[in-house]
Amino acid sequence: SDQCYASGVTAFSNITVRNLHAHNMQKGAYVVRGLIVDGHKGAIPVQNLTLDNVTVTGHNSDKVTCTHASGFVHNVHPPLDGSDQTCLFKQV
Repeated sequence: SDQCYASGVTAFSNITVRNLHAHNMQKGAYVVRGLIVDGHKGAIPVQNLTLDNVTVTGHNSDKVTCTHASGFVHNVHPPLDGSDQTCLFKQV
């Protein structure tokens, strides 16, 4: 499930992924997915995630998922898909 009550949600914050290179990922480049919190519209369970110098190449490198998360990106390929309004990342 991608939805739960506030009492059952763990908040993730201040996480940094730096200097990561992955090739031929099985399920896609990367997934950044916070849960939908019932009764708390706009809640962002993943906050201050920093992706710095992260590159995914090869098979499935075009598959990127981001939802209910915020943070910062620098030199990230492929870029986060900004089409989901709950994916709030800034370039630094």
